[in-house]
Amino acid sequence: ARAAEEEKLEQERKARAEAEEEAERKKAEEEARTKQASEDNARAAEEERLEQEGKACAEAEDEAARKKAEDNARAAEEERLEQERKTHTEAEEEAKLKKSEEEAVAQQVAQDSGETVEEEGVELGRGIHAVTERQADQENVEEEARAK
Repeated sequence: ARAAEEEKLEQERKARAEAEEEAERKKAEEEARTKQASEDNARAAEEERLEQEGKACAEAEDEAARKKAEDNARAAEEERLEQERKTHTEAEEEAKLKKSEEEAVAQQVAQDSGETVEEEGVELGRGIHAVTERQADQENVEEEARAK
């Protein structure tokens, strides 16, 4: 009877030990699953952060490129306007020079032909003024066409 009781106790002890080992194994598996889930979540959060950072960087690069394009366009427009001003100024100077030369020629012709300088100058001045106005009108039309 005593041997049977000891055998029974030994069997119960073995069953408890196996149950404890099974519980420990399940606990370890659950801890491993929890740890893996935590690592997966951390990895996913890091990937999301990097993706957002990449989007923000791309947006900043796009904005910088847009601003650079605007600056380049503004500089090109300023250069074009400066060239137009120079062309207009040169045309005005050329017209003044022609007028001055024509007046000098007219004065010489008037002196040579015996006419008074005043009469010839008035007549020539009207003609030069008309030519200068036509040239200025033509330049204005050309500038407007270029501006469009």
